Amino acid sequence: MTELVYHKQTPIPCPADELFSWHEAPDAFHKLMPPGEVVKVLHHDGKITNGARAVLLVGVWPVRFQWELMHQDYIAGRQFCDVQVRGPFAAYRHEHVMIPVDEHNCLLSDRITFSMPLGRFGAWLGRLIFLPKFERLFAFRHEATRRAFS
Repeated sequence: MTELVYHKQTPIPCPADELFSWHEAPDAFHKLMPPGEVVKVLHHDGKITNGARAVLLVGVWPVRFQWELMHQDYIAGRQFCDVQVRGPFAAYRHEHVMIPVDEHNCLLSDRITFSMPLGRFGAWLGRLIFLPKFERLFAFRHEATRRAFS
């Protein structure tokens, strides 16, 4: 199974713990969703602490699927991870990390490690479809986050 990695880091003009609190807010997921992205939250435990789960409906007919994620590796004020429990990837892990730079600034770091089903063909599709999709998604998310703190 070929593991693929997407990583983006952006300076944000606020303390890391403040940025983390912003991500913990109940409306954070919706603020980070680009216009036109088709994602419906079917269930969310309302938190990002260890063991909390979210179930999303992603895509448009006829290509729609449920995607179940569980939060792990929660460190208050610094990081949390989303790990696929059930969904389209053979494996998926998204690390959200707020890295302090000084008392007024931090780096927002998103790192996604994923594998596709279907061997080499799946890895090719992952490079062709998902890496560019992640680039567009996180360009939007990081810019929206930066603007929220500018």
